[in-house]
Amino acid sequence: MADDQCQFITEGTSLTRPPGFVGEDYPYGKDKMKMYIKSTQYRIWLIITNGDIRIHRLEAGWIDDNLAIMELNTKARYTLTCAISKNEYNKICRLRTTKEIWDSLSINHEGTEDVRLRNVVTLTRHFESFTMKDEESVDDMFGRLQVLLKNLNAIG
Repeated sequence: MADDQCQFITEGTSLTRPPGFVGEDYPYGKDKMKMYIKSTQYRIWLIITNGDIRIHRLEAGWIDDNLAIMELNTKARYTLTCAISKNEYNKICRLRTTKEIWDSLSINHEGTEDVRLRNVVTLTRHFESFTMKDEESVDDMFGRLQVLLKNLNAIG
């Protein structure tokens, strides 16, 4: 119990620090990251999912509104990069926008759209044939069901 709680705390339960992702259990990390970003500043989530807000002026001609937009774009990228391990960062550091980073993490850990569709079919079959195992407690069965539903939900 103490080990679980210690890991939970070091994982990033702060409201001011994004949850950490080291490359394992991507559906869990993705869900936590989405909740964190949406709860702190929804505009950043829109930048991550839709792409950076473009500024159609040369940097020398920027006004305060342009600076605010650039700060949001940069904050979105910084939020993502603060949440990933150095190993994950090394995989995405060459990418220019937060959308590219988010999409790359998704493809690296969930696969392409074809792979996701195959996973949906497989998980749906598992769900449809889900039964309680011999000598399994109701709590254990419920836990397995929750993991299955979480994985289905994470894929979409």
